[in-house]
Amino acid sequence: MAVPELTMALSSIKGALELIKLISESRKDSIIKEKTIDLRNTIMDIQMSFTELYEKYSALLSENDKLKKEIKQIHQWEVTKSHYDLMKSVFGTFVYAPNKSYPNIQPLHYLCTNCYDNGKKSILQVVKTPSSTCYIYECPSCNMKINFDPFPK
Repeated sequence: MAVPELTMALSSIKGALELIKLISESRKDSIIKEKTIDLRNTIMDIQMSFTELYEKYSALLSENDKLKKEIKQIHQWEVTKSHYDLMKSVFGTFVYAPNKSYPNIQPLHYLCTNCYDNGKKSILQVVKTPSSTCYIYECPSCNMKINFDPFPK
């Protein structure tokens, strides 16, 4: 074989090897691109999951704060309740009045039984004093009216 032909064959083989290398690299590039896209999608999925978890966490924190406030209100209501006893008038109606453990409460007042049973302190207001010894009280919260004589004879 002649040297120029050998040089040309080697040059062709070298070109083919470079072409194979380019094809191989382009395959790698496409695999890298494919894997990069997969990785980007995975990162986006993780980000969405993190956002959902953060929203759930925030909702749980909010619910926790709400429950703590409710527990505090319930505790405060239990303390308030301990200062009142159910009282029956001569007319058979009921109110909650301050008990002996809370004797120095001023001014003397009465609580609505309906609101009291619903965990609310609502002070009854005199709306009418008839000529008899019975007073008519009304609850400003639930508008319940009752006949009650706070000073039985």
